[in-house]
Amino acid sequence: MWSIGTTPIVSREYDPACMTSYNEDFIRHTKEVEGFKMRHDLLLLQVLVTDIDCVDKGIITALIDSGINVASDYDSAAIIAGLIGYCLKESDTRVSFAIRFGLIEMCLGFIDRYGRVESLIDVDEISLSGVLKIVFTAISTISLHQKTSKAIRSKKIEIQGALARLERKSKVERALAGRTNDMNDDENDRNRLLLDMVRSILDISGSYCCWCNRSLSRAEVKQCNGCHRMTYCSRACQREDWLNGHKLTCNEPYTDEKVGLFQGRLQPTINEQFVLENERGAAKLKEIEINITKIQLKLFLDNAETILNEAISLDLDLCDCVVVFDLSYCPMQISVVKYTDYYIIDEMWEGFEKSRSEENITCVYLSRVCIRELDKGSLAMQRLFPHEWLKSKES
Repeated sequence: MWSIGTTPIVSREYDPACMTSYNEDFIRHTKEVEGFKMRHDLLLLQVLVTDIDCVDKGIITALIDSGINVASDYDSAAIIAGLIGYCLKESDTRVSFAIRFGLIEMCLGFIDRYGRVESLIDVDEISLSGVLKIVFTAISTISLHQKTSKAIRSKKIEIQGALARLERKSKVERALAGRTNDMNDDENDRNRLLLDMVRSILDISGSYCCWCNRSLSRAEVKQCNGCHRMTYCSRACQREDWLNGHKLTCNEPYTDEKVGLFQGRLQPTINEQFVLENERGAAKLKEIEINITKIQLKLFLDNAETILNEAISLDLDLCDCVVVFDLSYCPMQISVVKYTDYYIIDEMWEGFEKSRSEENITCVYLSRVCIRELDKGSLAMQRLFPHEWLKSKES
């Protein structure tokens, strides 16, 4: 089937000659007449939205509304979630719009209603848990982009409430299962992974002071006037961060010689010439860097115990460690390695040796950059934190 026309993602006009309008009208008709109980209609819809050019906000809205109010069984929930996952396509505009309309709450509702239902299809990618994993991965991948990051923050209270209710219900079910021995460990593990993915999405979406780690509202965020990347709650915190290392790298380009001093700056592992020549690409990189900077200290402190235990198990001093936070995975992955194993390029290894301090621990933050022209490049950021942060956390 070929599309005979398209409407842009921002269009609100109905065009009867447009395939996008037809798809949206088909969703509404199926929902109203049959309540999405007819599996063949959902499969037909899956064919209709295969052409991503035939997807706009109206279709995303209709699908989420159907998932929240109409989906009546396991299979319809799985197909609707799969269709939405396909429609998102790692687009900042689509993902942010879907989140504001209730996408994450819809997915948590599916876990609540059908998380313990046996699937008739034994293929993970088209089972409910499989498609929800795809949806959460798509959200996580794009969550550091500006629109999606703001959308998650705007819905954070609602998502946390739905997540808390689901977790309380899961605890009750586990307690009952312990008495009756009627507990499917595989289903329990799958649901727990999905909830961990949602928690990870919330953890990497927020604004925090880069010095004291205080959570900031939109009105409270104060940026460094030099680099416009570091965020603070007050001038006092900005001054402390400035005196403790930020002045060395504020508004300065990254060089291999500054490996050990690198703080809150970006090291793109993509086509740098393209970034220099493409305003949109450069703007995307900057907004992702700012959003990572806002959560660097929080991630570091929240995982202090893991970092300490890993360093002890490797028998490494903290100043010899590189802590890698890989935000390209959902849930986020953390690893601790010796700096000689991480900086395998001679210039970077030598730069680290010359400039590193026995009072600091080096953290590296990795994420994906979803820009079509950049072919999904990656972004690496590095920052130093004093050992005292870990020592105070440990005590």
